[in-house]
Amino acid sequence: MSRHLISRVTATLGRSNFVSGILSSLMPAVMLLTVMTLPSCSGSDTDATSFRTIPRGLWAYGDTLNFVIPTSPDAASGTLEVALRHTNDYPYSNLWLEVTTAVSSGAVHTDTVNVELCDAFGRWYGNGFGDSFQMSASLPMSVVTDSVLSVGVRHIMRVDTLRGIDQVGVRLTQQHK
Repeated sequence: MSRHLISRVTATLGRSNFVSGILSSLMPAVMLLTVMTLPSCSGSDTDATSFRTIPRGLWAYGDTLNFVIPTSPDAASGTLEVALRHTNDYPYSNLWLEVTTAVSSGAVHTDTVNVELCDAFGRWYGNGFGDSFQMSASLPMSVVTDSVLSVGVRHIMRVDTLRGIDQVGVRLTQQHK
């Protein structure tokens, strides 16, 4: 009986070595194929992302976070996203933001955005691990870009100071002419 068990274990180990040998020989080809296809995914869009850290995770009502994003001179327009990094200490299911954009030509646009952060059962949306999560929301406007884009973000919740927001960021994806 024990001789039969030893032969089965040896046969199983032999098969796993065979499979791992095939996988290790295919790995360089898979890596090369992945690297070669990455540039084709980028298209003609360019991204600019910037984050600001909220000191001690306490964001006061009057504190506007200002971002200056350099844009590409050949870009015609772009889409803007607001990204949030928060912890489990954030006490609400959403976050109302006022976002003001200004371009160097002088055009200014202000919009309010409701960022839903969790579902009805309290499960956080977005990505994260532990007690830290990141969520982003696209703004419902297209931004006309020229040379510099200035973005101001402030919360407009009905409390003086929000806790649990660690960082706020903006991301501009530019579509070229």
